[in-house]
Amino acid sequence: KDYEESQKMPYVTYAQRYGRQEGLKEGLQQGLQQAQEQARAEQRDLVLRMVAKRFGPLDEEITARVAALPHEYLDDLALALLDFNAPPELVAWLDGLHE
Repeated sequence: KDYEESQKMPYVTYAQRYGRQEGLKEGLQQGLQQAQEQARAEQRDLVLRMVAKRFGPLDEEITARVAALPHEYLDDLALALLDFNAPPELVAWLDGLHE
């Protein structure tokens, strides 16, 4: 310990180093999870805006169904919207997910 004091280095135990490493890992995981959640929310909002731009305001049920889609379906819907001509095609696409 005299060496650490003479070199003005704090004495850090293995447990302290391990605790710091685990804390850093946990913090990074939480940050990544928050970034992913934010990206999914932005993706959902963009698709909802695309639907509204394509068809105008839709009833709350259709909007809720689109908002509830898992993120992996949102990309598919964004592309499918390019082919839809009317809201019933959107509804048919949403209904087809459950078949």
